Amino acid sequence: MKYQTFREWSRAWTDARKQLWDNKLILDLWSANIPGDWRRKDWQGCWGYRKISKKGAEQKGEKGTERELLGERGTLRLLRLKRNEHEYAIISAYHNFPLTKIKSGQVVSDVLGIVLADGLRPLLVEVKVNANDPWYALVECLKQVRLARADDSRICKHLNKVVTKVEEGVWGLVVAPAVYFSKKKDVLRNVIAFWTD
Repeated sequence: MKYQTFREWSRAWTDARKQLWDNKLILDLWSANIPGDWRRKDWQGCWGYRKISKKGAEQKGEKGTERELLGERGTLRLLRLKRNEHEYAIISAYHNFPLTKIKSGQVVSDVLGIVLADGLRPLLVEVKVNANDPWYALVECLKQVRLARADDSRICKHLNKVVTKVEEGVWGLVVAPAVYFSKKKDVLRNVIAFWTD
């Protein structure tokens, strides 16, 4: 597939979230060139959860999970991700990380972090609680990873301001409660099939 503008490329990903089980479409989108002048000059902002909460205000839904992952504004948080017999160290760093300079249709990762896996690698985290389904979340995360991989070296340079030796090779992760992944089991089966095909 060939796209003429960034907006057209981005819209194709947005539409693909609704095309359940269309693995070929996602692989075609992944292979397509990202057109236009979309790369940011740099990134500003603080580490940790960006928003300052009102005293006593409880964070619910996705924002609550994001705050739990990121910790207080201006901090980095070290987490451990366990998957079967494997454990990965994760540094969660930046809240609502913008991946393009385009304001209309901006692509934002809920959390930018670093995962210790065969070296230090950038990690984009998509947080879900109730919205949509696992397929939707996977496609959203893959779009973010595709953009980040096209701007890998600059994202690593940004992360190297706080943690040295972050290398290219962006990872993606969807974080959600277990019930989120069981609400549409037929969708989840196809998400797993997508990753194993």
